[in-house]
Amino acid sequence: MMRRLIRAWDRLVRKLLAIRPVREGGVLGYSLRRYPGRGLETATGARLRRGDLVLELHLDSRLLAESAAGDTAHKRILRLRRILLEDLKALARQVEADPRLAAAAGLWGLTLLHRGVGFLGFTVAEPDPGTGGRLATWYMRLLLTAYHPEGEDRLQHREEELIAREIFLPMAEFRARYGSRARGG
Repeated sequence: MMRRLIRAWDRLVRKLLAIRPVREGGVLGYSLRRYPGRGLETATGARLRRGDLVLELHLDSRLLAESAAGDTAHKRILRLRRILLEDLKALARQVEADPRLAAAAGLWGLTLLHRGVGFLGFTVAEPDPGTGGRLATWYMRLLLTAYHPEGEDRLQHREEELIAREIFLPMAEFRARYGSRARGG
């Protein structure tokens, strides 16, 4: 019963936030919004400031769980990596075709799945110490228990690792990495 309630709530939140899927069969969605955080800076010196326009990223927990059903943890990680790479390339094509999306400072999100996103080009940062980060962590943990095959067990054994973090990829770096120039076309 609780899982159904969490899943229904997740569908409602996705609708309210106007999250658009990047592509059919992908797990990544996005919405164009203003950055609500306190600001951050990447190792390359790119800055994100409160109020900057960002492509806010969202993982579709249901699709992610369905795509990884029955796999070992290692296979789930490899599958997620492959799907995310394809999703980011598809999003880059949309950015190249839509000036509204191209005007964003970059890709930003809050996630529990921040370990290992450096290979995708993202900078990982602590979120605001206030309520927003704690609420995001709580909500994402609920999603984890509702969708992940080992959700409740994973939460009990790794709770201290499952803290939401901000991820950011500046637009110039995103386009250089995933855009048509990076793909040779």
